[in-house]
Amino acid sequence: MTTLVEAIQHKFDMLTDPSSCDMQHVTLYGSPSAWRKQFFTASGELQLPHVLVMDNSNVTHLGDIEKLAKMCGHIVELDLANNSLANWSDLLQLLNRLPQLRLLNLSINPMLGPKSDSVTHEEKTDAPEKPLKDSDCHSQYLVAQPMPHLSTLALNQLPQLSWPMLAGLLSSAPNLTELYLSNNDMEAPDFPCPKIGGYASVQQLYFNGNRLLSEDWTKLSQWFPKLEKLTLIGNSADKLPSSAVSLATEEGSNNTNKDSVVILPLLCNLKSLNLSESEIDSWSELEKLNLCPSLTDLRILDIKLGKGRPKKEFRAEAIARLAHVTHLNGTAVTDEERSAAERSLIRAHTIDLEIKNEPTDLAVAEAPDQLDSLLAKHGRLNELAKVDLRPTQSVSLVLRYGNQSRTCQLATNQLIREVKQKVCDQFNAEPSRVGLYYIDQGMVGAMGPEAVESAWPSLSQLQAGGW
Repeated sequence: MTTLVEAIQHKFDMLTDPSSCDMQHVTLYGSPSAWRKQFFTASGELQLPHVLVMDNSNVTHLGDIEKLAKMCGHIVELDLANNSLANWSDLLQLLNRLPQLRLLNLSINPMLGPKSDSVTHEEKTDAPEKPLKDSDCHSQYLVAQPMPHLSTLALNQLPQLSWPMLAGLLSSAPNLTELYLSNNDMEAPDFPCPKIGGYASVQQLYFNGNRLLSEDWTKLSQWFPKLEKLTLIGNSADKLPSSAVSLATEEGSNNTNKDSVVILPLLCNLKSLNLSESEIDSWSELEKLNLCPSLTDLRILDIKLGKGRPKKEFRAEAIARLAHVTHLNGTAVTDEERSAAERSLIRAHTIDLEIKNEPTDLAVAEAPDQLDSLLAKHGRLNELAKVDLRPTQSVSLVLRYGNQSRTCQLATNQLIREVKQKVCDQFNAEPSRVGLYYIDQGMVGAMGPEAVESAWPSLSQLQAGGW
């Protein structure tokens, strides 16, 4: 068992006095006296840097809170990831004494609930899950003093983290902008957001490796209505939110119903979205993103829809179908790339339908929603010519000798002397007494016969024509 106080002391003793610790696998640059001057006052008192990294330090308890507060009161970034911390109440006491804290990383710690700080992690995970009642939610809130400077909070891979616990932390951080909740096996919250209007300060949410379902978008939107960046790698959702919701509105006394469009708040400000490794398997789902007015950066690596398709072809179709995207899978979309992709999509979904006359249900379902707008932009396009630039394997020649003529097919990889022998065999002529002349049917008027020299490497130098 190591306290945070002991771990800090050990780390900086190791830097300033290598003989006091096992330094076998540690390389220090600079003299110990220089490190001591940087981290200790003239009286020998430890002064920590503003950014304190204590990850992988085997910390199980914080230790003397007052001593920690004196040591760490000025720090702005605190990294406690990958330790064995489990007690929220002690941690909150410390956070209350760090008024300048801007970044906190508690990832990969067995942090237990407020009512379970004295219960072992194994006992907690063995207990069956039950739906949370309102009273249970309030009892799990983490009550902390306001942390007005905290802007980044990382709570990845905390097996006991719950939404009520998170609500308490978020309520104490009114200016939080980045929130990391990946690999917590979390579902969407099953109770309303306790804060009216949601936690609108949060602009970036990382929710990778959790259990977000297709029907959970609205719940997430209630909690984080102002997101600009959302990362959902490896979630099981196979549908995107329908941002255009049709609502019936009553007008006057004649009960005339009209449709009004309501855009899900989660989508209004979204600029960047990562759906990689998701279960989305249709273009109609992805095309819902065209209703996100600000979305320009999209990542869809290894989604179900793209599996088994050539990456270049899948990228081109995605660009053509998603009009506002300027960066796809981390790569900028150029004007030339977008134009080529859109024109290719037009050809794929207009020419084929015209040839078949009666489009199949599948063709109609896969047709892009914005096909009309693409046609208005580029017009109706003709099918591209199919040009085969591979060299021909054989040529058809008309052979003339005196008043006789023959037609034959010759392989183009033959040497000229071999060709001459075969031609002479056709007319029982002696090769040494015969000259070969090539007549191009298209150029005969301008050039006349052309002598075929034995220096020519092969028949591939000739075009199909007559002798």
